[in-house]
Amino acid sequence: MTEDIFVSPIGDCELQAAIKQLKNRKSPGEDQIHAEFLKHAGKEARTSILRWFHKIWETGIVSSLWKKATVVPVPKTGKDTTSTASYRPISLTSTMGKSME
Repeated sequence: MTEDIFVSPIGDCELQAAIKQLKNRKSPGEDQIHAEFLKHAGKEARTSILRWFHKIWETGIVSSLWKKATVVPVPKTGKDTTSTASYRPISLTSTMGKSME
């Protein structure tokens, strides 16, 4: 019988794979946790993160910082910076939230 991915707890291998997929040198969300921090975290830190993720999964209570996005306008190349149409929005979201997703 195969395990249902929506019921099974998150494993260390899954967490490592999620962290590995995070992009370096990207601005973090409001929690200010950078991808590089998670990538260089040791076994003890990953174990703590896994316990935290399991608790969130069990309770359904997610940090309010993970639900927020900071929207930053970034100018489009070669466009008139005095026009709002010359900008594209970038949403900065929580690295921890991305990892759990």
